[in-house]
Amino acid sequence: NMGRFAATSLTILTTSAAAFVGAGAKLAAELETTTLQFEVLLKSGTKAKTVLEDIRKFAAKTPFEFPDLAKSSKVLLSFGVSSSDLMKRSQMLCAVSAVSGGWPNVIVSVFGEVRSSGVVALGDLNQLGDRGIPIFEQLKGQLGLTGDQLRKFVSRSQLRFPEVLKAMQAMTSETGQFSNGMEKLSQTMAGKLSTLKDNFKAAMTDVGKSFLEAIDVKAVIDGLTTITQYIKNEVIPSIMDSFKVVTDFVKWMNTQKEQSGVKTTPGVFGIGAKQSAHEFASRFQSMHEGVGLARAADRRFKSFVPRTAETGGGQKVIDEFRRRQA
Repeated sequence: NMGRFAATSLTILTTSAAAFVGAGAKLAAELETTTLQFEVLLKSGTKAKTVLEDIRKFAAKTPFEFPDLAKSSKVLLSFGVSSSDLMKRSQMLCAVSAVSGGWPNVIVSVFGEVRSSGVVALGDLNQLGDRGIPIFEQLKGQLGLTGDQLRKFVSRSQLRFPEVLKAMQAMTSETGQFSNGMEKLSQTMAGKLSTLKDNFKAAMTDVGKSFLEAIDVKAVIDGLTTITQYIKNEVIPSIMDSFKVVTDFVKWMNTQKEQSGVKTTPGVFGIGAKQSAHEFASRFQSMHEGVGLARAADRRFKSFVPRTAETGGGQKVIDEFRRRQA
């Protein structure tokens, strides 16, 4: 019983370890892709690594996970937010999202569009308001306008991005409505589970990255790709051509039999049939040496090509086949 228990335990541990490393390798591959995307956006590999490390640290202590934060950061960069302002803007928008309950990526998209255009539309404010952000109230107090006055102000395209940015900064400041909201949310059960999940994934990613570097998986994949391309471009076409030769030979034999009217004796094999089979097997083997297909072809013809009743009839067939194949 102890031996069986030990064997079962070892199997479980081995399977779990393999699954852990496999998942880590997948996460490491995804991180490599994300890193490349940030390198393109920032035009610098050094800046990309610095930004991603800041995002990982931010994710490790907040209720937001790294993939979502990385996606939001890419959106902000694409709308022109500088790398030096990226984390400040991300933290501000995440603080608003955490307390309001809005989805971070949607809020980030609206913020990026407003920043890019410079002019704030009523639809932009409605999107923020629909996600629980009291942007209308904040702007009314900030600009000293009533609700109707604010709407007319916006409809005349007089509201600019800096006013929206100022409003969000005020809401997330130490005295603002969303002050410390993200920190408080991270202390909830859901927040702690999210933080635990992100830290666990970070550990898996590090393990996966080390694994990929240790065994040079890219080189292995390149080798497998080369083999697959060879099979696709060389082996399969050769096999298909060989099958065509087999089909053409059998059709030609049947045609010769019908034209000559020679009677055959099924199940009885003579020298002529054997010679034709061995000849084809030899041709087949030269095309696929070492594959073993020649023997299969030889057996195939021994079972399908009967000896003709007339002496020398098989030899005539072979001679004609050789002439046409020359």
